[in-house]
Amino acid sequence: MIRMALKNPLLWLESKPKLAWSISAAYMILIFVLSSFPYSPPQPGILKPVSATFKHFLEYAILGFPLFVSFRSTGKTRSNAFILAFLAASFYGITDEFHQIFVPNRTASFLDIIADSAGGFVGAFFSFFCHKKLFKRSRA
Repeated sequence: MIRMALKNPLLWLESKPKLAWSISAAYMILIFVLSSFPYSPPQPGILKPVSATFKHFLEYAILGFPLFVSFRSTGKTRSNAFILAFLAASFYGITDEFHQIFVPNRTASFLDIIADSAGGFVGAFFSFFCHKKLFKRSRA
């Protein structure tokens, strides 16, 4: 079992639906908590801060990955898991932007929703691609 987890971690995680969904849910809770803090503008410094849009893209690209695995763990095909992970990440991005309306010094932004959706797409696609490669290797 440990050998399978080390050899094909995505395939191993797919055999553990509760764990896969727990990882996705924990990361979604982390996003919610982090977006609950009031916005404070970055302090000037030597390093130029990363744009907020890129941060949204990156955090939802990370989310797309475990969502794909979670949907695969419920028996969905790779294509369906990809579509569902993308849609779930996009929907969660919309709800997170709505949530930010109620947080002091934060606003909802359509550009952030686009970045969230694009990130979810890339993360789910990356997971789809990795899964395809690992699946071929495990069959060999």
